[in-house]
Amino acid sequence: MTTLLTPAPEADVLGSSEQRPPSSSGPTFHRGRDWIRSLLALLVLLGITAVVSAVLWPGLMNLNTLSDYRQARQADFWDWDSAIWVAIWRGLYVVGLRSPGWLFAGVVLLLLAGLYLILRARLSRPWALAGAALVFVFPPVLSFSVVIGTGAWFLASIACAFGFAARCARTEGTDRTVSAVLAVAFAFLAEAARPTAAPAVFALLLALAFVMLEVLSSWRRMVAAAAVGVVGTILLAGTVVGVERFVLHARVSHPEQVTYEYDLVALSIREHQVMLPADVYGRQDPDYLQQFAASYGGFLNIDPLLYGYRAAITPPPLTDETVDGLQRAWLTSIDQHPYAYLQDRLHTALWQLGILGPELTVYYDAPSPKLFGPGPFPGPKNAVVAYTTLGTTDGNGGPLQAVWLYVVVLLFFTVFGLRGARRTDVVLVLFSVGMLLFSAGVLFASPAVTYRYMHPAVTTGTVLFVLLAAAGMEWLWYRVSHSVPPLLQSARGR
Repeated sequence: MTTLLTPAPEADVLGSSEQRPPSSSGPTFHRGRDWIRSLLALLVLLGITAVVSAVLWPGLMNLNTLSDYRQARQADFWDWDSAIWVAIWRGLYVVGLRSPGWLFAGVVLLLLAGLYLILRARLSRPWALAGAALVFVFPPVLSFSVVIGTGAWFLASIACAFGFAARCARTEGTDRTVSAVLAVAFAFLAEAARPTAAPAVFALLLALAFVMLEVLSSWRRMVAAAAVGVVGTILLAGTVVGVERFVLHARVSHPEQVTYEYDLVALSIREHQVMLPADVYGRQDPDYLQQFAASYGGFLNIDPLLYGYRAAITPPPLTDETVDGLQRAWLTSIDQHPYAYLQDRLHTALWQLGILGPELTVYYDAPSPKLFGPGPFPGPKNAVVAYTTLGTTDGNGGPLQAVWLYVVVLLFFTVFGLRGARRTDVVLVLFSVGMLLFSAGVLFASPAVTYRYMHPAVTTGTVLFVLLAAAGMEWLWYRVSHSVPPLLQSARGR
């Protein structure tokens, strides 16, 4: 075996077989047949999407979903979640597709297609379809893939981006160009869904540059690819901001303010000294912060301080001037207490990874908001939600939701995935690297401990584990098949 994973011998979902050197033996591929097979694969993905959408219609929702839906109906955009995705939702609303279920169905299809294209880089078409379906319905993946909101939007976009990058790596000519363009387009949507997507977007653009420039053959090309990744990421992020500000005229809400408040409360409790500005926390009492912020075994939860009858900190959104003062207080506190800040962030990260305790809020109950009704199949919907709770307790995670396990898979794939040095290997490894970097950014910027922040890492770890398992089975089959003839000869000799 010279490669960790075996390249798929067939065409991908959109049609075009992998380019191979001429050979006098082996199967002959016909482009027309590839398109027929590709169309059948697409129909299978559409069928899975239709079933999932019908059962869970109009999708699972939380308070952020309802806020985004209000913005879509009123064309009143904020940059707190994703103004661009809400604008897409607005477009569906304007053309008459007013139920959230239509956006939900579209995102489900995108995620399934992305998973399929990633698996297609190393598996045959039928196995890639089966693998995509199995990954999607895996309880820790399914639980938040069917919740309408930025998490699902980011996951579907980045999966499609790397899926088309993998397709770009195994095609030539027009097919490669189209795949590269689609990969960049989905990278833009991923950045639009989550500003913290920048590390994953950088890895995606770096993968495309590696493929297009054949950088493994020259260190100068490697430097050029890195430069393309950096510049491209900055341009995409800048384009997202420009569209939000100057096209959609989205109101600036400073979503980073909650992270400032979270870290300042943690530092105030650790140092027993109030570090929040007086215009944000009028009490200026460290004991009050400690009394009502820490809960459930020691992880920090500042929601009681922001909302409800115990609220003492001004909740978001804050004014621009107040956010500026809060940011200065945050930077000053980190400068004065760097080790305390790192200790608090490490504590939060260990909770977030499921090492100090179980994952928190790993699923949502099936909602029946008066605005949409219970959906056409309330019984099956409740059954699916109950299925996502396998191994969980009171909404908190069990062994299947232990994020650190999936991070280990990503680390393993990052180390061993380049054994073959193929173009598709480069894309898949950078997919793993990008999601690791994205997860690291979340660990150091999240304003709470909750499973949905790490759900993209869980999904990525799951789909790459399928590829690792396939490689292991292939290796085992190779060893067994090559050991049988000598064994038979030995038996005959006796």
